[in-house]
Amino acid sequence: MQLFAIFSTLLLSVAALPAPHNGEYHPPTQPDTGATPTLPSGHPTKYTPYLFRFPRAKDGSPVVNTEDILTSLQPHGFNKSHLHHKFTATMNGFSADMSEHCVKILKGMLPPSGVIIEPIVTYKVQAPLPTNTPQLADTPNFGSANPVSKPVQPPAPGITRLQTQSDATWGLQRISQKQMIPVDFNASPSRAASPVFNYTFDESAGEGVDIYIIDTGINIYHKSFGGRADRVYTAESLKNDPKEGVVDRAGHGTHCAGTTGSRAFGVAKKAKIHAIKVMGGEGGGLSSDIAAGIEFMLERHRNRTRDDPNFKGSVASMSFGLDVPDEERDGDSVSTSPILERAIMKANAEGIHTVIAAGNQGIDACRVSPGFLSRKVYNGSDFEYLASVITVGATDIYDNRADFSNHGPCITTYAPGVAVLSTFVGNENSTKVLQGTSMAAPHVAGLVAYFLGQDQSLKTDVIGMKKKVMNTAGKGFLHNIKDEMDTKILAFNGV
Repeated sequence: MQLFAIFSTLLLSVAALPAPHNGEYHPPTQPDTGATPTLPSGHPTKYTPYLFRFPRAKDGSPVVNTEDILTSLQPHGFNKSHLHHKFTATMNGFSADMSEHCVKILKGMLPPSGVIIEPIVTYKVQAPLPTNTPQLADTPNFGSANPVSKPVQPPAPGITRLQTQSDATWGLQRISQKQMIPVDFNASPSRAASPVFNYTFDESAGEGVDIYIIDTGINIYHKSFGGRADRVYTAESLKNDPKEGVVDRAGHGTHCAGTTGSRAFGVAKKAKIHAIKVMGGEGGGLSSDIAAGIEFMLERHRNRTRDDPNFKGSVASMSFGLDVPDEERDGDSVSTSPILERAIMKANAEGIHTVIAAGNQGIDACRVSPGFLSRKVYNGSDFEYLASVITVGATDIYDNRADFSNHGPCITTYAPGVAVLSTFVGNENSTKVLQGTSMAAPHVAGLVAYFLGQDQSLKTDVIGMKKKVMNTAGKGFLHNIKDEMDTKILAFNGV
């Protein structure tokens, strides 16, 4: 982890930009043979992975041609095989391994304030806490063919197609009722092994909505997805790794996907679920790979919006974070990756509803990227950031904030995140109980998809959706929250 306050020497301020500039250095005119250029004598052989962004003009047009810059660097030792990604949808820029020698030449090609550079860092999934007690679900019964049925009670106001899933997870029951679940596992240990929970929901269930799981991948063959899950993007660094490939090696992404929309464990049981694999089997992912996955999602969202009249909206579920180092937990430092955060906010500003895990360090969520974006407002000239990201903290079955959950004013809402049962890797029926804000965020991502299935006026209204989540949420139930600026609200589907 790196704190980006320390690389101000690399971060060049964005100011008024001159006419387009394609580089002062030009390669000699010769046929492109595709051969690797010969390194200049004495060229450094130490390379550092960086993200590079070129600010745009006020009218949104690119000031720098990325391809020209990369070509101009080749005679000075840059090898295009070191290029990771080129960005056009979320920003104008690229990521690559580059020597300090070439970084210096790149800066010289441009006017002052012509490039923003930051090191590539590793984000981690926010579920490091496996648990198996209490189980909080009767696992064998989740294989039943018909887990939902028409209820006998009349529907709630404004809901005409209410259904109930019996034998649901405790998290599903909690988000479909305002009251605390009346359980006491200490007083009644015999019931703790196999309690019964019910989930009440409108049968629209997120139909027509795309949920993107930006994570470690998805076990798309799990029976509980019913063919609604697919793989749409895998980072090249993972796809080309024989130990990784396109499958979910960690299980984390599959678990999150199951909570958002699987038949047995999911909130939005009819939504389409798409795997964007940008993290590996150890639960870590590079900021450059994540930014590239977000770029792919944004382009796909644009195409879906334009071409499919039945499309009802996009939701991004991001259960990862750039934690503050342990030795700085008691301080006020903030871990950030501005270029990645910009990509997230760009997608959000174009109508992708973005739900992020708050983090598991038990500190102020406003110190952790990307969760702090829920409070980020920037009225710059490039484009306007919107404080419309939804950041989610975790609670247990007793409505306590989980001890590990981050908290504070950057929390949009809390959701169930302790002892959560969901789909997993291994085979088509695998399940696992996990806990973390990684498990809380998918409850809310599924809830957003659920709301989109009901209300098309919110299709790309990310601020309106955030208000709906907060206004619908239950208030006054949560414990173990001492921060007076915390929202102290718990996600609820309104039934």
